[in-house]
Amino acid sequence: MSFFYFQPMFKTYIHLDITICDIKFRTIFLRGGRENIASFSAVFWRVKVWIRMFESVTLWDRIVDKWDWVGNWEFPKNTHMLIGEFKHTLDDKKRISLPIKFRKELGKKVIVTRGLDNCLFMYKIQEWNAIAGKLGGLGMGQSDTRGFNRFMLAGASEVVVDSVGRILIPDHLREFAAVEGQVIFAGIHNRVEIWNNDRWEAYKKHVLKDADTMAEKLGQIGAI
Repeated sequence: MSFFYFQPMFKTYIHLDITICDIKFRTIFLRGGRENIASFSAVFWRVKVWIRMFESVTLWDRIVDKWDWVGNWEFPKNTHMLIGEFKHTLDDKKRISLPIKFRKELGKKVIVTRGLDNCLFMYKIQEWNAIAGKLGGLGMGQSDTRGFNRFMLAGASEVVVDSVGRILIPDHLREFAAVEGQVIFAGIHNRVEIWNNDRWEAYKKHVLKDADTMAEKLGQIGAI
């Protein structure tokens, strides 16, 4: 049991003991005499110690009240972001090394699936489970929902990261994104995008041309 379970009883005991000490004081003063000086000193110091302890318990009351208030805060569970742009090359066995910066965050297994703009999306397992749960909860009533679920979920594959940080992207996903030769890994907050190098360069030029317009639209909705 914690100290706080016994706290009310502890306070009561302090009050009782101080009351007993007070009775002893009265007895000592009534008797008088030098022989009672030692007894008086012992009781005096006992009361002083109990008063200090009582003050400490009272202080604990205030600390516990404050801690209960702090305990109601919700701290972010995950503050790590996947950011940065890296260029790697497929080896002869179609394996590719993950950027060192991403390896620890992604873990030993990742999910790779078809992404938007003709690239691949790569997620760590926990992040993918959350996304798949949201997609699965959208229902089957709308054709757009069914289509997007098929696009994202049916093409997804669990990929193992080997001991030196390499992955082997399944053939159907490599063909979809034209992943060959030089490959770009782009960290986008909670996912990594895998791009064909030429497509990535063309896409960047397009985005840079329209960056001001996009920023203005995001500003209008309060996103930036």
